[in-house]
Amino acid sequence: MKPNEFACTSILSACADAGLFLVRKQVHAYVRRIEEDLVSWNAVLSEYMNAGRINEAKLFFDEMPEKNPLAWTDGHIYKIKSGDDHYARLIDMLSRAERLPEAKEIIQNMPYKPGASIWEALLSGCRTLRNVDLGVEAAEILFELTPQHDGTYLLLANTLAAAG
Repeated sequence: MKPNEFACTSILSACADAGLFLVRKQVHAYVRRIEEDLVSWNAVLSEYMNAGRINEAKLFFDEMPEKNPLAWTDGHIYKIKSGDDHYARLIDMLSRAERLPEAKEIIQNMPYKPGASIWEALLSGCRTLRNVDLGVEAAEILFELTPQHDGTYLLLANTLAAAG
């Protein structure tokens, strides 16, 4: 008998509650072999992020046969309460994967007004990828949200410097 997507997500949830990372890794290995099961892929990705294993999450995200970050951010699927921290991590991950247009789309389609940490994650990605136009857009929003925060000026200056 082969576990289906519901079995995989249930196992992952139970492992997360019990702190059994090794079992999660075994489910990860299994999910890699069942490429058509996007639900399980998203569940494994969520578990990596929830465990704070950002680098492993990025590597797993890069392996996904169908990248669907909008489905992953849909918090009710995995009982994840999406907040600024959750979205900021997703934006950071997409930026590291050189997927800034998707990161911007996530921000535009959020169910609430994005906070400063989300825009900072986008601006940081713009600095790394030398995307001045989107970086300026993110910085302008940050100037409105946190006018006294020096970090925005530094990130924007570094974005402009990186672009030449």
